[in-house]
Amino acid sequence: PAFTTQISTPSIITASGALGITPAAGSNLNISLSTTGDFVVNTNDLVVDTSVGTVIIGGTSQGDIPSGGGLAIINATAGLNPILVLQNSASLTAGYGSQITFIESSGDRVANITTALENAGPNIATYMAFSTHNNTSLTERVRISGAGNVGIGTADNINQSLTFANAGTIGFENAAVNTSYQAVTMDSSDDIIY
Repeated sequence: PAFTTQISTPSIITASGALGITPAAGSNLNISLSTTGDFVVNTNDLVVDTSVGTVIIGGTSQGDIPSGGGLAIINATAGLNPILVLQNSASLTAGYGSQITFIESSGDRVANITTALENAGPNIATYMAFSTHNNTSLTERVRISGAGNVGIGTADNINQSLTFANAGTIGFENAAVNTSYQAVTMDSSDDIIY
């Protein structure tokens, strides 16, 4: 057999090679843990903490996630490293990309963070957009183009460093005293009011 003839609590040790578990087609592989027992791979590579419903990758605990579920990814490597990678492996087509979606208990999408190609490949210029829900629809609010230009309330003609759609206000605050506030406003006729 692929594993030792001795199967004793608490271990199954293979004589050589990998240990395969193959449920019948269409069936699940269910692991039932007693009370507060956790599912652990190699001490801290992957931990499913059943007491709080948390999945931890690269560690054994993460106190910032409240009871009720969460995901923690811990990387102890020094420097700036990718912790979470989202990849759309479809063809390099304009508008294709990746998205993080936030959903409320009602099942409604309430916010998105989107990255997508601005043009077809091989050009990989990419925009990032932030969308929120105003109780009517989920709408893009801010877009940062691949060139670093920012559009607030618009995704079109972002040719300047900062572009507003329709009427918009820019507020300047005196950070030193936090009391002085001046606004520069663009009205619907594109007139600047100070």
